[in-house]
Amino acid sequence: MQKSIKKIEEGFFELTVQLDKAELNSYISTAQKQIGANLEIPGFRKGKAPQELIGQKLDSSVVREAALELAVSDSL
Repeated sequence: MQKSIKKIEEGFFELTVQLDKAELNSYISTAQKQIGANLEIPGFRKGKAPQELIGQKLDSSVVREAALELAVSDSL
């Protein structure tokens, strides 16, 4: 993970985080598990559905956004 912080003006900063594909996939997997822990899928107890099924039920943009939020919070 490469990160840089640039001061724009007093009290404002720009944070840039660069991830390689393996790191991004790790964050996506973590985000999918966190979201899936609260997901109710018929035939499974809450949070106990297989990851493949959770991935099919979730919108990829929601998972990607959660993964990027995790990456940014880890970089801080």
